Amino acid sequence: HGNNAHRHDFICHVCGIGRNVDGSMMLQLNPEMWVMTPKGEGLAFLVTDYGMDHNKIFTVMLQSGDILDFDIRDLRRTENPSFGVRAPEVPNPHYP
Repeated sequence: HGNNAHRHDFICHVCGIGRNVDGSMMLQLNPEMWVMTPKGEGLAFLVTDYGMDHNKIFTVMLQSGDILDFDIRDLRRTENPSFGVRAPEVPNPHYP
């Protein structure tokens, strides 16, 4: 059992995946992903999954330098002219 735990820790470290004590999972995005948020554009670099009863949470470094967490419903991918992806509309936050 100890060997498997060691192997699991190594894989999580190399892949940027981690399981927290509460069962939630975290994934470091590599490469990071440019997204549009209700607060402006930013670079998503971490995803937290709290399980099937919750939406995924993306940690985003905004162009302003702020680092904030956003529900997946509040994100849109950014424009990518190289692939013919048009700019999205700014998402309306689902929260009040």
